[in-house]
Amino acid sequence: MTVTHAYPDLLKDLQKLHKKLVDGYVQVVRADTALENRLRKRHEASEIGGSLDAFANLCAHRTAVQVLLRTVYIRVLEDLGALEKPRIDGEAGLWDFQQFAPALGIRAFFDFIFRDMATVLPALF
Repeated sequence: MTVTHAYPDLLKDLQKLHKKLVDGYVQVVRADTALENRLRKRHEASEIGGSLDAFANLCAHRTAVQVLLRTVYIRVLEDLGALEKPRIDGEAGLWDFQQFAPALGIRAFFDFIFRDMATVLPALF
């Protein structure tokens, strides 16, 4: 498969992941009263108007895009060999992270990866 043919498939996959992430974020906010209250305060402070649901959806979309872009960027750097050690692919991947910290989930894994990348490329992470 050439890069030209792979792009539409990648875009469709990213759009599906984006929707899943947004739906998940919104569900978490609705299920957690403390988180919903924090978001309500942030909404009021932003003075942008609209409903809290619309604001939660906007925040969820922004967060999902940021996570996906960071993840794709790391994977591209890994594939190009631009990183000294892989973060997502290879031996430093999720499986090893779960062996090291079995009580932590995928969210903690990506938090760890993004914090690690912030030491390498602080302007991007």
